[in-house]
Amino acid sequence: MNLFYKEITLNESLKIISSNNYCHLGLSLNNKPYVIPMNYNIKNEHNKIFIELISLKNTKKINILNNNCFVNVCVEEVLDSSVISVICYGKAIRINSFDNDKVKVVIQIENITGRIICNNYN
Repeated sequence: MNLFYKEITLNESLKIISSNNYCHLGLSLNNKPYVIPMNYNIKNEHNKIFIELISLKNTKKINILNNNCFVNVCVEEVLDSSVISVICYGKAIRINSFDNDKVKVVIQIENITGRIICNNYN
């Protein structure tokens, strides 16, 4: 099977992350990766993009974020013969408690890349 890759524009990437709410959050501690599925909301304020996540307070991901705030967020959209993948690189800038056992993590996105991977290039 021949796979073809094509970069997508920033606007196309933003459309993908705006139309979905499921991602994989990539973290790292002591050069060991940790990737977990999460739901998210996206905000655009003052021409900056933020991804908001909700988590329980006492989790491995919150412990990692307290030691290394740099993250990546991967959003994928699966189509008939292709996958669109958008990867956002950013920094957790706030971890706010809002319930006895929950926190909101706000990630400021610093860079976005996207591409389409397909086995039938048109």
